[in-house]
Amino acid sequence: SLASTGTDVVSVAVARVKALIDEHGPDFLPLRTFVEQFEGGLHMNRVRVLTRYIEAYLDAEEPFACSASFEDAIMLLRSRYRGDAAAVAQYAHAHSRLARRSVLLLKILDEVSVGDMTDVAPCHDAVRRLVNLESA
Repeated sequence: SLASTGTDVVSVAVARVKALIDEHGPDFLPLRTFVEQFEGGLHMNRVRVLTRYIEAYLDAEEPFACSASFEDAIMLLRSRYRGDAAAVAQYAHAHSRLARRSVLLLKILDEVSVGDMTDVAPCHDAVRRLVNLESA
């Protein structure tokens, strides 16, 4: 596909803008960082969004999956986020909505055709983590 070859309209535009930024020096580094979000075109942007969502899901669920009980997971999170009770509460709240979040994640993954996004290394790694996730 065009997106995978880097010849789609967005990829071409990103390459042009990066070249212009590079010509004008390091003062424009923040703009370059912004433009790089669109490197690889719309396809890669979709992959990055999907990967970030899966990773956020995993970050919230892995402490609960690797603990023997809910209480053990909370203790693990409390030791990880010393002094930040709000972070622990956010994880507990996210975990309490596990069923709803799992349904959404499955619907998103159903929309992704095989090899459309999961063939990209970061997304593939996130899906592998997801498959290996065990419930407590």
